[in-house]
Amino acid sequence: TIDGGYLVGSTISSWDGDISGYHGGFSDCWLTKLDSLGNLLWEKSLGGSSADIIDAVYELDSNRYYLVGGTNSNDHDVSFNHGGTDAWIVGVDSVQNIIYEKTFGGSLIDEAINLKKTNSGTFIITGATQSNDGDVAIQYGALDIWQFKTDGNSVLSQHSYGGSDYDNPFSTTETTDHGSLICGYSYSIDGQVSCTSNFNNNLWVVKTDSSGDYEWSKCMGGLDEEVARDGIETPDGGYIIVGYTKSNDGDVSGNHGGKDVWVVKLS
Repeated sequence: TIDGGYLVGSTISSWDGDISGYHGGFSDCWLTKLDSLGNLLWEKSLGGSSADIIDAVYELDSNRYYLVGGTNSNDHDVSFNHGGTDAWIVGVDSVQNIIYEKTFGGSLIDEAINLKKTNSGTFIITGATQSNDGDVAIQYGALDIWQFKTDGNSVLSQHSYGGSDYDNPFSTTETTDHGSLICGYSYSIDGQVSCTSNFNNNLWVVKTDSSGDYEWSKCMGGLDEEVARDGIETPDGGYIIVGYTKSNDGDVSGNHGGKDVWVVKLS
């Protein structure tokens, strides 16, 4: 954080120890602020009486801390639920007051994994969706990667990426052209996905432009399981992707047994 400390997010289901204010049910989101030596300065449990999960935390400035994740709740800190699991965005200030809370999604499973603030003050949220109603306009298959822009109240624009099977993101990184590099996996072999086999999930990377429009994607792997967990843009304009693989064929060579760390360089 700006003051040299740390902001940590966890999904918890406990009433004791350092945790206070647990709402019950399956799980809460737990936000903790540490100083530069790792000492606990404050903590806050956020959620309702059902399952609430946290995927990422952000410091927007020295007085605003945001978490993104998913919620099945419709009470306590959660003001509304569209059905099933909703993408959930919550902001608290430095004295742990909730300053913002909003759910996005449809009647099935929706989850947020990443948030970024644009120069215009809007937010771009990346996550996954099974819905085809509510805030979700397009759905290609069993699970799609979902990215939408919001002013904090309404969905201003949105895009879904995927095919007819399960396509799931793990991370997204802003690129120098203000687009996104989304890393995850895919079981699809159609739609926007170039995978040739869906015996298991393949590593899948999606590149979008600054408006969220699909530019290209890359599917890689073998006959076993591959996942992209994160990616960075390199100075030569390429990308390095890191994840794991269980294959030793196709695009994968030299597997050591079981699940290996897999690093891929793209142009």
